[in-house]
Parts: sequence; structure tokens; C-alpha cells
Amino acid sequence: HRDLHVRSRRQRQMCIRDRYLHLTESQNRTYLTGVATDSHRLSSSSIEIDKGKNFHSIILPKKTVFQLCNLLVDTNEKVLVQTSESKIQFKIGKTKLTSKVIDGKFPDYRKVVPTNNEKTLTVVSADFIQAIERVITVSLDRKEGVKLNLGKDNIKFSVNSTNSGDGNEVVKSNFTGEEMVVSFNSKYLTCLLYTSDAADDSLRVDLGGRRIIKK
Repeated sequence: HRDLHVRSRRQRQMCIRDRYLHLTESQNRTYLTGVATDSHRLSSSSIEIDKGKNFHSIILPKKTVFQLCNLLVDTNEKVLVQTSESKIQFKIGKTKLTSKVIDGKFPDYRKVVPTNNEKTLTVVSADFIQAIERVITVSLDRKEGVKLNLGKDNIKFSVNSTNSGDGNEVVKSNFTGEEMVVSFNSKYLTCLLYTSDAADDSLRVDLGGRRIIKK
């Protein structure tokens, strides 16, 4: 068995399908990192761990992830994680959760995450979400794309629907790059910010405008 100690903390996670758990390092510190994706969205979160050098990468079933999230909601206890080749067990105080792990290889998610981008957009989450929700009210299909015109000090949101007309909103923001226009699924954009409790969120857009990352 490989043992690993982590501290639980209350936070909202975007749990998508199965979650890949593995160790990562940054600035001489070791982290337990969880990654999940549905091929359109990718969620990654890390927490510093006390030890776990022999911990090997595993894929947790979605059901186990949800059960674990429920156990961690109202506790500040340390979590002991024990793994074998086919199973994993979480100990939280007197509670134990044992699960089989998924036999398979998780795709290399690092290849799709931009790392050398300097375009950063800062905007108040509530303003961002409310603007999207207002412009998509003109669309019968809430999955329809929202166009974002990113300027130095504002974002112009627009939706064009052939059946019900146009929707337009302007929100104050700060953008460090040159003016650009990008389009995203409105559902994905709001989901991105609903996963955070912060009043301000920093969004990073890659050079091609094909991906958006929330720090």
C-alpha cells in the first residue's frame, strides 16, 4: 500500500466524469492534483500534501468522487489515502470510503493547456455571469455561442439569433492584450465562474482564442 496524507478543505469542484489523481511538483513542494474532462471542459485542482512519494497515478470513478466530496463538505480532518493496484481507500476521522479504481490511461492533459500566454482578462464574476445570462435570453437555444469583444477596459457581449433577434451587453474589465474577438458556448462560460466563490476572477485566453482558462 502507498499512504498519503492531505488536509481537506471546503470548496466547490467541477466534477466531470472520472477524476485522475496524480502527484505534481512546484517550487520544491509536492501536490496531489486531480484532473477531469468531458472533452469540452477541463478542470484541475491541487492541494499540498504532507507526504506520498510512492503514490502512483490512479483514475477514480465519478460515483466515488461525488461520495468523497460529500464526506469532505463539513470536515477539517486530515485525510489518509491508501492505494493498491486496484483499490483506493480514504480515511476521514472514523469514516472509511473504499473504491475500485479504473483500469486505463488518462490522456496527457498538459498538451492542451496553454502555458506561454500573456493575455489576461480580469472581470467581476457577478457582472460577467449576469451579462451572459441577459444576452442569451434572446436565444431559444441556450447552448448558442456568445461573442466576446475584448477591449482594454470592457467586454462587449453579443448574441445573434436568426429566430428571436440580437442581444448586447457591455461590462467593465481589464484586458492586457490587443483587442480580440472570441466566441464560446454560454453554458461553459457560466459554469467556469460558478465554480468559484471569489468576487473577482482572472481569465486567461490563449493566442488563438480557442481556449479560456480560469486561474
